[in-house]
Amino acid sequence: MVFLLPVYEILLLVGLVVNLFPYIYKKKIDWEGLLEKFTFYSSQIRNLFAQSSASIWIQAVSVGEVLLVRRLIKELELKNHTILITTTTLTGKRVAKKFYPHIPIVYFPFDFTFLLLRALNLFKPKIFIAVETEIWPNLYCRLKRRGTKILIINGRISEKAFFYYRKVKFFMKKIFSLIDYVGVKDNISRERFSSLGMEEEKISVVGNLKLASLYAEKKDLDDFYLKYGKLKKKGEILLVAGSTHPGEEEMIIEIYQQLLEKFPNLKLIVGPRHLQRISLLEKMIEQKGFLPQRISRKGWENPQPPSIYILDTIGELFYFYSLADVCLVGGSWVKFGGHNILEPLYFLKPTLFGPYMENFKEIEEVVLEKKAGIKVKDKKELKEILEKLIGDSEAREKLSLRISRVFEEGEVILKRNIDIISKYL
Repeated sequence: MVFLLPVYEILLLVGLVVNLFPYIYKKKIDWEGLLEKFTFYSSQIRNLFAQSSASIWIQAVSVGEVLLVRRLIKELELKNHTILITTTTLTGKRVAKKFYPHIPIVYFPFDFTFLLLRALNLFKPKIFIAVETEIWPNLYCRLKRRGTKILIINGRISEKAFFYYRKVKFFMKKIFSLIDYVGVKDNISRERFSSLGMEEEKISVVGNLKLASLYAEKKDLDDFYLKYGKLKKKGEILLVAGSTHPGEEEMIIEIYQQLLEKFPNLKLIVGPRHLQRISLLEKMIEQKGFLPQRISRKGWENPQPPSIYILDTIGELFYFYSLADVCLVGGSWVKFGGHNILEPLYFLKPTLFGPYMENFKEIEEVVLEKKAGIKVKDKKELKEILEKLIGDSEAREKLSLRISRVFEEGEVILKRNIDIISKYL
């Protein structure tokens, strides 16, 4: 293993030289972040860790991983553990700072020995946790030498990564021998880790932590209801279509147009996935005979009928689901791969989605197994199911009861992860 590390560092250096300037040019990193990747930290960070060490170092690559561990971090903080978060992307760091303003957050250092020694001498972690699967040969070697435990949570190896890892199985086996524990999402991931040389006793199937990743602060919800609570008036039914893509909005608006004849108290909010498309969406809404009303503009409290709301704010779709009676999650009726159906389900809302859910296959399987969401193949079926749900409050309530089972499983998975981490502290 040791004789391979210099070769690895040379390859890493070549990759850095080739990619660093394009990375900076495309503004995927700021200057502060670049300095942090070379382990030049602010005086605030240096002073903080001069006085204490990080019980737990959590590496979360980007936004998805940062959000994945939100509940986990909250539970660890309740146990008074000192936490350091590192991220690899600019967006990941920004989101982490938003959700964890009281936790030190820096960029993950480049995997060169001399940089890692500087970082480890400063942070002095007791355990290192990689969210999902990250392989850092130099870091793992240095952590092992210091006696720091190395854990991977919510581990997975994609089919593509597995194909390449098998070509260097002898190297992967050496790296895996440094890892103390891997918690994987399913048996497929377990088999892949095992076949690459990971010791069986170090692997356990814990379940998908995404089922316990969502969390809404009471204060945030209270602030949201204070701001937007008047949007839904007594006796009205609210349909929220989130993360929609071209081709889906037209279908949803046409169905809404037909449903209004039977349910004149029905309101629709459309939240497009990409806000730069809002002008085009407004034109489409006008062509269908409705008045587009942006949530961000004055007059949304009492729009002129017939109106369709457009959610044009950033980061509020999750909370708008909480107001809904029925939710649609887009990116699933077009070949995009779907979006996170757990967001509306978190608020126990009847949730419908389309056949294209490749990006959230594991979540889809759990939701369908628990009969907690409804997969709808096309426009005709969507209209029929919406008509039934809107007209039958008991059907909506029964669906809500089944949804709670998904998050009960999530709580069990969260507890498993907490127990495992506690064991290594």
